[in-house]
Amino acid sequence: MNEGLPDETLAIGPTRIALTDGRTAALRSVGGALILLDLARDYAITTTLGATAAGGASLAELAAVLQPAGIALIELDDAAGLVVMRTVSCLANEAADVMTWTGTQPADIDIAMVLGTAYPLGPLAWADMLGAARVAQVLANLQAHYGDARYRRAPLLARLQHTRGRFHGP
Repeated sequence: MNEGLPDETLAIGPTRIALTDGRTAALRSVGGALILLDLARDYAITTTLGATAAGGASLAELAAVLQPAGIALIELDDAAGLVVMRTVSCLANEAADVMTWTGTQPADIDIAMVLGTAYPLGPLAWADMLGAARVAQVLANLQAHYGDARYRRAPLLARLQHTRGRFHGP
């Protein structure tokens, strides 16, 4: 059913469903109906999921599929990176910048964010879960969309992107 689709993409009829990569749904939907999902901490237990649609796709069909699983769908504006993915990627990038310039350890940054801001997970732990390459690609797509230097990749993040490294350990 999903042969020939990129990784992490599935189809319900003619509609493709994919995780946001920092580009808008309008830009990615050139090939037809598309629904972009925002990042969730854990898709297996989430009860709310943000999404946007383009190219004639309807969120109602996906909402109907998710409703029996107890997952509510929130319609998001088609903004580059959506909400959670953009926020997590930017936080991870800033934390990588702190590491680059100060030598602060990743565990210290993550603990400070969890305890100081009540985030459920530190930004570098989240970046390790996503992979440095994905975080860097989201930021590159955001920078291409907005043309804003605030989305430039931190030197450490760029290095980990190309070496497939992690912030926490090997």
